[in-house]
Amino acid sequence: FKRLPITPAMVLEALAERERRKLDRKPHARPFNAEVATVRALYPKLVFPMLRRLNAKVRRDPPKASTPEILQPSSLDELLVELAAPKRTAKIQAGGTDLTVGLRQGIYRTDIILEVSKIDALRGIRIVGDVLHIGAGDVLADVADSDVVRRVAPMLVEGIELIATPQIRNVATVAGDLSQEKRCWFFRSALPCYKNAGPTAPCFAVLGDNRHHSIMGARRCAAPCPADLAPMLTALGGTVVVASLSGERRISMEDFYVWSGRTSVAPHEVILRIEVAICPGSTQAFEKFALRQGDFAEASAAVALNWQRGMLVGARVALGGVAPLPVRAREAERHLLEHWQSKDGIRSAALKSVFGSLPLSRNAHKVELTVNLVERAMTTALDRATARNAVRDTASQRPGSIDGA
Repeated sequence: FKRLPITPAMVLEALAERERRKLDRKPHARPFNAEVATVRALYPKLVFPMLRRLNAKVRRDPPKASTPEILQPSSLDELLVELAAPKRTAKIQAGGTDLTVGLRQGIYRTDIILEVSKIDALRGIRIVGDVLHIGAGDVLADVADSDVVRRVAPMLVEGIELIATPQIRNVATVAGDLSQEKRCWFFRSALPCYKNAGPTAPCFAVLGDNRHHSIMGARRCAAPCPADLAPMLTALGGTVVVASLSGERRISMEDFYVWSGRTSVAPHEVILRIEVAICPGSTQAFEKFALRQGDFAEASAAVALNWQRGMLVGARVALGGVAPLPVRAREAERHLLEHWQSKDGIRSAALKSVFGSLPLSRNAHKVELTVNLVERAMTTALDRATARNAVRDTASQRPGSIDGA
């Protein structure tokens, strides 16, 4: 190492250089990468200055933020009526760990805050039929402490324990984690970027400090999705149930986010609960790397495997922290189904998780980081299936057992 501080990025880069290893990212795997690469090449001398000048002419400064009115609806019906009121902007607050900060930073502007921590309809962890229900208002600590969740969706327990700090997990809610805004420092600093100032504005990360930004799927906004629950629930095939005065509707996790990380929840709707279908015999694993304990993920990988009679019949791999939305690594899933019985097969499946990646100038290390996390999560999920089968085989051979009698 020739410079300080020694960071994980430098370690990965040094290892790759020493071993003369270069990952095949296959950027052509994503058709729009050619367009993105062309725009990035033109950014310094053409696109960035042009957008800055254009945005300076057409942008209107937002009105000065006023202190929002705070209401505390006593029931779900009362909340939905308030959300449906015309000609005003409302924000829902439960834990407030993101909203409170966002209001100070100026990224949230609202006329009214609806405090919902007392609404029982938004809380409750239970199994209904063969589906796990988790309330939108349940705090992360309660989900992680739930024996029901630990039994049918242990990945959520493992992953939540890596989110933030115990103090934050005791107040932050499930819906709050999924709905939080991007953590891009250009956006959070209120610079006139694409997310702050609209489509005529540039993305400052393309030419700026982009160490923590997306390596795939980034077009106008390169900030990654910060929600740790998003890849876990995507791998588990979760569904978000939202409510309005007209009733309930269901949104799959893969459709929950729209471009630039906004959710598909309408202003007059509220997230009611999360549903996860229970898959008996599933083995799961979640891996996350952050620069500090409890920090937002540089990259994460969630793996859920389904088994029948000792054979792998289904695999879902989801990535977090590397794209504006949680990403299904479908090529990796298909390869794992065919080659899960060898270490080389697992490694080659993990390599396919980054096909189509197009990193920015300072975050290429996240490509290899993602591969390593996916490989580790796949290995852990497979090892858990092997360990479970070994326990069953031992139990079946005990004197007096049905199989060993």
